[in-house]
Amino acid sequence: MRKLVFEDVEAIKELYEHTKGCAKHKKTYGELTGPGLWLVHDQGVYLMSNGIPHLEDPDRPKSSKIVQAKGCDPKKDDGWWEESCQLVGGDDFVEHLPISSWDRIFKLSEKCSNGRIEIEVTNKSIAVSFVEVRRPKKKKKKQPVRTATVMSDDIDID
Repeated sequence: MRKLVFEDVEAIKELYEHTKGCAKHKKTYGELTGPGLWLVHDQGVYLMSNGIPHLEDPDRPKSSKIVQAKGCDPKKDDGWWEESCQLVGGDDFVEHLPISSWDRIFKLSEKCSNGRIEIEVTNKSIAVSFVEVRRPKKKKKKQPVRTATVMSDDIDID
């Protein structure tokens, strides 16, 4: 499987701060898992807070705010279903990504001026990484953007 890319780090940080600030959290498949972000595959692939009350999406009243993975947004991407299935398989799911993983990610992201979140899903684990995007100082023809993983946290799936 390939990596999910989330370019709007500030929107994910809003989800993180919401769930961290909530006293109660939704159960994942009936199990108390505590605070965290949910990685969801249904109408695309996205992250959302599991905090109660939910973080409302200003564009969709009474709906939870979500942050879609690049290429997986049904409202923006023509091939969202194919891309979603290629990245994480065809089955719908919800995976709890504990707040402790995000604490480390956002602590390190504060030291970087430009970056993205990448999530790699395998059959046995989920790896969450913050990747700093470095732009070349001098503009040269077609010089690629360089990346470096700043932090990765593996979460076992049972």
